[in-house]
Amino acid sequence: MWYLFGAVGLIALCGGAILIWRGFASRGWPTVTGVILSADMEKHSTTGPDKASSWVPKVVYEYTVDEERFQSDRLSYRVLGGSAVKCSQIVAGYTVGGETVVYYKPTSPEQAVLVPGVSALSYFPLLFGALMTVLAGLGIMGVLS
Repeated sequence: MWYLFGAVGLIALCGGAILIWRGFASRGWPTVTGVILSADMEKHSTTGPDKASSWVPKVVYEYTVDEERFQSDRLSYRVLGGSAVKCSQIVAGYTVGGETVVYYKPTSPEQAVLVPGVSALSYFPLLFGALMTVLAGLGIMGVLS
């Protein structure tokens, strides 16, 4: 069981580190003007007894870099969404057909965001992964038995 904790922890730790790294890097990426193709909300429901729901903004946009056209739906490397009200406020900021600033990675222009940087919640996967990895290590060593 501890090895499973360790595997989950390492995956979350690596994934969280990559998202934070990309989020910080995106603050210095060059920008171009893009066009919003769609702006909507997506509902994610849990299957637990409380049947809780969370909402995620789904914004699709198109942009051109060096005469090559790209399309993306990555809004940010930040954790965005949550309640329906918060999500609708985010989506309301993007009008279909309207122009927006797109931050793109210069070495891979297909990677782009509309909101650069990270938020406090962006650290959750990293911290969760670190905790799981430490618990797994302690469990494997027999400290937690």
